[in-house]
Amino acid sequence: TTTPTPPPPTPAAALQQQQQQQQQQQQQQQQQQQDLEDSELVLRGLGNLAQAVFDCGRGVGEVVGQQHFRLRCQQLHRRVTSDVTQAPSAAAH
Repeated sequence: TTTPTPPPPTPAAALQQQQQQQQQQQQQQQQQQQDLEDSELVLRGLGNLAQAVFDCGRGVGEVVGQQHFRLRCQQLHRRVTSDVTQAPSAAAH
């Protein structure tokens, strides 16, 4: 008696297996896509935050810069006037 050979897998069964694998891959891709979108949102949020901090810093920087510039002007002005007032007395000696 010949031992019955196991029937070859029917095309339908093979097709079903392929479909299951494809579905699993799609789910993984969707998950990756979701992660990507989440991280993009986070990055965009960070970008906005950084921009806000930068704008704030620039505003503060301008104010500080103006004050610093004004102080420098005053110092220079004092130095120039003191040089001018001292010069004649130094020349007189």
